Amino acid sequence: FPSHDKVRLSFSEAFISYSRQIGSNEPVHFSIIWSMSNLGLDRNLVMSLANSILSGVLIKLFINLRVHIVIGLTLILTNYYVYVLYFESERLKFGFIFLTLSLILPSHFFKIRWLSIITAVLSHVQIAIIYIAYVFSFFAKKIKIRGPIRARSLLVFNGCLIIFVLILIPIIFPLMVNHVF
Repeated sequence: FPSHDKVRLSFSEAFISYSRQIGSNEPVHFSIIWSMSNLGLDRNLVMSLANSILSGVLIKLFINLRVHIVIGLTLILTNYYVYVLYFESERLKFGFIFLTLSLILPSHFFKIRWLSIITAVLSHVQIAIIYIAYVFSFFAKKIKIRGPIRARSLLVFNGCLIIFVLILIPIIFPLMVNHVF
């Protein structure tokens, strides 16, 4: 957050500066940070609130997965990677908040779930890897293989996967690189 004695930049000017300094174009993190800064909120307060939200959605996810509360709390309070999200990886933290929201929302909140998915990816592009793995595992479970797996079947399946990824890359990554947001 900029200090209050610095000149305030417009949203677009600040986003260009942010993109150059960070070397990334993830607009959700920037929008949250810029908005909170312009409201005059202290950075530590905003990050503490984000950490609380992250902990809350993780607890809800564990409850939905029927993980014992002691195990869930132990993971949240002692896991090294969760600590990295709490203290160092701000963009990834917001990505995980929206990722977890998309996982815990009931199925009748279909539109909000999709909005959470899109927001998670726009928070941190690498979240897309998690969603791609989820889609891949969903379709892999639907395929019923009878008998030994043939080389041709694996070749066709891998070919379809490669084509899917090659279609996604030109759609998602130019948006991040070319400052479309």
